[in-house]
Amino acid sequence: MQDQPPVRPAAVPPAPGSASGVAERLTRLGEMLDRGLLTPEEFGTAKAALLR
Repeated sequence: MQDQPPVRPAAVPPAPGSASGVAERLTRLGEMLDRGLLTPEEFGTAKAALLR
């Protein structure tokens, strides 16, 4: 049998309501806003939905 590298467990995503999950999603939304993929209104709506 060949030597194989150890299998690493998959990273567990943060729980939907966890602070780190919300912060990560807000960061992504901010990046999308900066790139022009979202309008300020769309960003505000998405941000409000996350913070509910």
